[in-house]
Amino acid sequence: MAISTWIIDPTHSAIQFQVKQSVVVVNGAFMNYKGAMTAAEPNFSDASIHFEMEVNSINTNFETRDEHLRTADFFDASTFPTVTFDSTSFTPKSNDQYELVGNLTIRGITIPVRLDVTYGGTVQDRAGKTIAGFELNGVIKRKDFGMTYNALMEKGELALGEDIKIHASVQLIQQA
Repeated sequence: MAISTWIIDPTHSAIQFQVKQSVVVVNGAFMNYKGAMTAAEPNFSDASIHFEMEVNSINTNFETRDEHLRTADFFDASTFPTVTFDSTSFTPKSNDQYELVGNLTIRGITIPVRLDVTYGGTVQDRAGKTIAGFELNGVIKRKDFGMTYNALMEKGELALGEDIKIHASVQLIQQA
């Protein structure tokens, strides 16, 4: 069976995160990213996946916070300009559910992570291109990647949560 290559379509995709800050959840996204998947099996069970996000494209809708996230307190964009993910397995769990396991590298620290994936289907779009859709969800610990910065609130509570929720809605275009 021939191996097919699929490229992420950034106009129909989003890579987002959430973290608790004080009493609210802050939503953010990476605005510039690229990724590809290769697979021979029609159910993608042998897929190999690579994503890369530009740290300088981080956007939480508050420029002061975004600038702080780019510093050495968090992503250290001047030293580590990208966040990368390379899959090690993509395992079907049911008709449209998969488990994606791979190595996530942030700040030069690589840690295996597991993401739950929902397959949205494969269709031909209006331009005749074959597209596939996936929703990815997972949680990582920011301190695992050396992001230890925090601040104390008035009553001594930490201002930032430890867990970072990851959500990606991804449309891939099959290459000819």
